[in-house]
Amino acid sequence: MYTEFVEGLLSIFSSSAESDETDSEDAQATEVSPDLLQFFKKITPQLMIWASNDVVVKWSRFRRGGDKHPPMEYMFMMEELLTAIRKDLGHSGAITKGDLLGLYVNDIDEHLPSKK
Repeated sequence: MYTEFVEGLLSIFSSSAESDETDSEDAQATEVSPDLLQFFKKITPQLMIWASNDVVVKWSRFRRGGDKHPPMEYMFMMEELLTAIRKDLGHSGAITKGDLLGLYVNDIDEHLPSKK
């Protein structure tokens, strides 16, 4: 379930990154794509049943935050969700802000407070 979930999130954010060149930032911050809504509808029941409480809470906040947060803040919310998933799967150790996003966001260092 988590593999499908993470693959879905990454594919949606990859496709939205490709459309960044043609859309305005205001439109991106206020509109949730139909693909994203369909994905949320599909994955939410699985998460409700199988995910840890921490993952459910992070998912709920992420799901509700798409039109309320600037794009980079929303990406960091996604990273918090991914970190909770890793914890649920038994991964431990230090993962700091930006470590997971850095796997697929090339300029993540530019968006981290310590790097500005």
